[in-house]
Amino acid sequence: MASAASAPFIDLPFAAPKVTRSARPDGSTVLGSGYSLADYPPHMLDYLDRWAEAAPDRVFLAERDAEDNWRELTYADAAERSGRLAQALLDRGHSAERPIMMLCDATVNMGILKLAAMRVGIPFVPVSPAYSLMSETFEKLRGVARMIRPTLVYVSKQAMFARALDAAGLGDVPVIADEPGGGRRASKAGSAVRPVPPSPRPSRA
Repeated sequence: MASAASAPFIDLPFAAPKVTRSARPDGSTVLGSGYSLADYPPHMLDYLDRWAEAAPDRVFLAERDAEDNWRELTYADAAERSGRLAQALLDRGHSAERPIMMLCDATVNMGILKLAAMRVGIPFVPVSPAYSLMSETFEKLRGVARMIRPTLVYVSKQAMFARALDAAGLGDVPVIADEPGGGRRASKAGSAVRPVPPSPRPSRA
């Protein structure tokens, strides 16, 4: 192993501190690390793609289904699905100016949708489910919706969030749900995250 003075910080979780000290004109003192940052990928999704190649069959995302069985997604599956879904989002006109909003707790399908959005620079905004399920006035949810102006909303069970969607002025916004229903049309999230016909991996933002 390289010495503590030369090894990248990432290789030295328990190394002796190497602290720099400098004084500012206002009299304050600034403490910093004496180690330079190690090289890092230019895009966060590079980590996913790297592990999809290095350990394609290793489980990356998992959740329990209604029968209490584990639903698992490997690194390779996650990389492929997020890449193809990213292209599908672009094909449908989503962009940095047309964000995606999530109202429910995290799920595997949400993870793939979020990774797809990140891959091509589409804002993905998770909103606390309490704003949709515990509020009587939906004031905070309406405020968030006005600020974000989403062009796609993801929920787990559509019927559970139907009243909140209407109250927040999101009645005309396309919805994808793990369990569609509740009096309005929605795409099933399972099909939404299924790979679309192959195309070149979309350029990253």
